[in-house]
Amino acid sequence: MARRLMLFFTGAIIGSFFAYFTLIKDKGRDFSGYFPNSRVLKKLNVGLDTTNSNFLCYTNCFDLSNKDFRVMLLEGEVDFENSETQKANKSYLVQSSYKGLDYLMNFTLVDSTAALTTLHCIDLEKDCPCN
Repeated sequence: MARRLMLFFTGAIIGSFFAYFTLIKDKGRDFSGYFPNSRVLKKLNVGLDTTNSNFLCYTNCFDLSNKDFRVMLLEGEVDFENSETQKANKSYLVQSSYKGLDYLMNFTLVDSTAALTTLHCIDLEKDCPCN
């Protein structure tokens, strides 16, 4: 019985290495997209309305380019406890660090269109005339 188990586990280990080296390694696959945080951030990034007046106002106020904002968004963390995910108009609170500053962003997601509602920099006190 012990011999059979040893042969089974040896085959499972060899098969795992074979699958890893032939199917996964160096293929550029990103497995983080299977987790809720990554899915929400990707959905917000793809559906972001960059013509929204709040988005334009906040990016001008904090001197962020469109590319900087998207990088900051993709590197963020969604606060699911303070987000409203069960409504038709979902609201997500995202915390992110970019260039040494901590940002707190609030988004609304309707269907596949995301709109920036508020953007606050925790480290900087700025009065932006947005909203």
